[in-house]
Order: sequence, then structure tokens, then C-alpha cells
Amino acid sequence: MASAGSKRPRDPSIQGLKVKFLINIPLKVDSVDQAQKRCRYLLDALIEGFRDEDRKFMKDKNGKDVLEDIAVIFGMNGKHTPELVEDIREHLKNHPTTTNLVEELRGKDQRSLIYFSFVDSDTVDFNFIYSEYFQIVREELGKDRIPPTVMSTGYEFHSGSEFHIASWLDRMVRTALAEVYPLFVYYPEPNFCVLVRDKLGSIEESFIDRRRKNMESAVLISQVKKRNNFKAVFSDRNPIIIIVPDRFSLYGKGLMTGQSALDGMNLAIGANCNQVLAHKDKMKDKIQHEVMNVVKGASTAAVWLGLRHSCTVGIWFWVSGQTVCYHNWAPANGTSEEDCEHAVRSGAVQSGGDQRWISRPETDKLNFICSRY
Repeated sequence: MASAGSKRPRDPSIQGLKVKFLINIPLKVDSVDQAQKRCRYLLDALIEGFRDEDRKFMKDKNGKDVLEDIAVIFGMNGKHTPELVEDIREHLKNHPTTTNLVEELRGKDQRSLIYFSFVDSDTVDFNFIYSEYFQIVREELGKDRIPPTVMSTGYEFHSGSEFHIASWLDRMVRTALAEVYPLFVYYPEPNFCVLVRDKLGSIEESFIDRRRKNMESAVLISQVKKRNNFKAVFSDRNPIIIIVPDRFSLYGKGLMTGQSALDGMNLAIGANCNQVLAHKDKMKDKIQHEVMNVVKGASTAAVWLGLRHSCTVGIWFWVSGQTVCYHNWAPANGTSEEDCEHAVRSGAVQSGGDQRWISRPETDKLNFICSRY
């Protein structure tokens, strides 16, 4: 029996357990010089991902002090890597160099927890996120001895940006929702981690689903969540700070961006994309049934749905700006490369037959469906 005033014995499953990170960064650059400058900037900035007490250094082969217990692998669009971000991440994940780096990180300590940390190249400040991850892992292990499988602290824009308040508010909403159910929220590519399973050299799940382009985190998480003892954490601890993407705009008195969880449609789509909605199949059937009833009375062979195709990034999206999760494409439509030379492509539903979706030039004159929500 412990004497009065003695400290509580530490849990042996936590004491001495090391957490290490392999950081996966895709770069979309126009030149070798630009790539080298961005890589140098990110490598120098990484030290700010750790508080002073968590910074451990070792000598590299050139005798330079470098951070211990992390490794970084970059992938660049161009000659030797794919163009799409999800393809670059998949390429990096499966590359032999990645397996070698995981083995080096794990070393002789097979108990070490190795996390793939996925961040974007537009990071401005790492904002102590890896020290935050250390603490998250410690807290979760202290609860039930099960480490997080997926974890994120989200992202915000720089405090000097007009978008900062909107990004902060959105992250707070996501954090509150995650307390109800962690996979209700979108785990953003700018900052999330996935645990590498014991004795493996990489994560075996894939970023790629050709039906769901530019949704790499949701594609990956929908597979990772099938693991035994799966645990997801979205924390209000320090987020990563990133540059505001060109596609972002403000609305709702500047409190929301185009991806805001304050928007009910965004929230529903995010949960659906992570494949956690218990009744999503019933909802899909209901929506499809309503569409089928409407288009039966059409005077044209097909009816515009409100789908548009972006040739720039190669994805389909709703005219409301939302990404497509559910789809009902006819064979040879919507899932392959589109002809962008002659006219912008838009999506329509056939008014007869099995009423599948088809890709048509936007110059076609068709009936259309309007919806208010």
C-alpha cells in the first residue's frame, strides 16, 4: 500500500512510450528552384511544431542539428510524381523510402507509436501542433490505454487575415460536434494524423477512390475507421496555420467560408463523406425517388440536375459549391476524363429508362430541376 502523500504509480503502458511522426507533404510547384525554396522553408519551420521541452536533436550526416523522432517526405507534381494531390499522397505513402523511414523511426523500440502526419505545403506556422499531439496521445492512453487512430487539431488562417475569425469559429464548431461523434467533422488535409499499425511500414488504406476526387482524407478515413479499436480525436488544442486558399470566400457577415461547418449542408455532406450517417441510404433512396417522379414529366430526354464539372481540378460539384458524395452515373459518364475543349460539361438525369446521370455540354437546351432549402 502506498504511504500517505506518495505519488500515484504511473501506468506502465504509458511510461516511456515514444510518439514519432512521418510527415507527408505534397508540393504543387512550377520549378525545381521553387520546390527547393519551399522545402527549405517548411523544414526550417518544423521546429515551431514543438515546444522547447519537446525538442530533441540529433546530428545528421553533415553534422547539422536536426529534430529527432520525426522524418519528412516531400512529393512534387511533375516528371516523377502524379499531378493530383491524392495521387501524390498515395505515391508518397507507398514509396519504399517511406517504409525505410518508418523502420528507422521505430528502430529497436517496437512499442513506439508512429503517426503519418499529413500537412499541406501552404503551411505558414506549425504552431506547436506536434507537442499538442504528444499531449493528446498521453491523455487518450490514460483513459483506456488505446491511442488515437486518427487525430487532428484542425487549421486556422493567420490572425492578420480577414478570414481568421471565420476559420476560428468553424474550428470551434467542429470541435463541439466531435464531442458528440468524432467522425461528424471533416478531418482536413492541412493537419491530421493516422496511426501506422504495429509491424507495418506504412498505412495500408488508400487515399484514392476515382468516384470521389479531391476528397482524400474522407476516402482514407472511411477505410481506417474499420480497424479494431478505432478512435478518432478532433481537439481544440493549437491548430496549424495555413495560407488562405484562392477558392475561399466569406459570407454570412464574414462568419463563414465555403467549407464552414456552420452551414448545415456542409455538415451533412462531411458526415456522409466519412460514411457515418446511419440513415444515409434511406435518404439517398428518398432523394432519388423524388427526382425520378419529377423528371417523368419532362419534355426533354434529360433534365439538368445542378451539377457542373471543373476542368481545372477535374471534379464534379453542385452549383451550390458543394462536393459530390452521392452519385448515380450511367456507364461511361462522370467517372472518366471529360472533353473540356468545346464546352463546359454539366450533369443531367435521364428522364426515361433507369434515370441515371449523364454528362452533357452546357449548351444543350434541357428542362431543369429547381430546389429551395
